Amino acid sequence: MSFKVGYIETGMVDLKRDLPSLSIEELHFLLTFIGESEFKGKDMQRVVTLTQKLDTMYQNQIVINQEQNQMDLQNFVRKNMKN
Repeated sequence: MSFKVGYIETGMVDLKRDLPSLSIEELHFLLTFIGESEFKGKDMQRVVTLTQKLDTMYQNQIVINQEQNQMDLQNFVRKNMKN
């Protein structure tokens, strides 16, 4: 039994595939959970790498939320100016 896989770059996600994403609340929970947990030496490198990725996702989600709020406000203003 075998299967064929297309090109996959480690650590990258194909955003065209409707993969689930994490909300800012979920990211915050995971980062807080990791921060309050204790890890042994052998796991530290993986935890640090994972935490850096989660933090990047968290920071990006903050920017996305701010941009969405700004667009919502602009749309609200435009809609109310027509009335």
